[in-house]
Amino acid sequence: LRVNGAQTTSISSPDTQSSLATLDWDCGLSEPGEYLLQLRVQDNDGNGSGFAETSLIIAGEAPVSEPPVLDVTVTPTLTPTPALLGSVTIESLSTNLVYLGRSDCGTLDVTITARASAPNGITVVMLYYRFQTTEATSEFQGVAMNPIGGGLYQVTLNPNSLLGGSVPFDQATLQYQIIVQQDNGDTSLRTPVLSDIAVEACGG
Repeated sequence: LRVNGAQTTSISSPDTQSSLATLDWDCGLSEPGEYLLQLRVQDNDGNGSGFAETSLIIAGEAPVSEPPVLDVTVTPTLTPTPALLGSVTIESLSTNLVYLGRSDCGTLDVTITARASAPNGITVVMLYYRFQTTEATSEFQGVAMNPIGGGLYQVTLNPNSLLGGSVPFDQATLQYQIIVQQDNGDTSLRTPVLSDIAVEACGG
């Protein structure tokens, strides 16, 4: 992790086996001002990624030092630099409950629609999913979302197909996260890991 170009800390991964790790980290920033945060990762073979970065502004009155006394008056010309923004949000879910196994209990799939924009162009929008039960949590798996126009991306998940036709649990939560990969390789635009889809085995 770098803050304003200076490396501040190295963070141990909470999961060294998966290709996707999610963590929360206190950067220790509290003083008012503008900060540039940069993060890169290293795989288990020691290979490093490029830097993903984002800007952070902490509002408040920054410390002001006394200006020097000058013999001339200087009027600076300021040219504002427009901020390049991007976002990814969930637009809709077709249902919050899907069934596993037989088809006579109800719908067997869920369609997820997201809206994404990125300042450096979008290479792909990925949806990562996993199943969480009271006993265990599966590994994240990824699937590319389909662009449908107007900045919208969509994918349909069918637990029967995702689990190869098996019924390994009675109830589970389908957790998912959407990540935008920009044309420059940046993947900092992403949703939180969401847990609002229930999966139930038809017939229990």
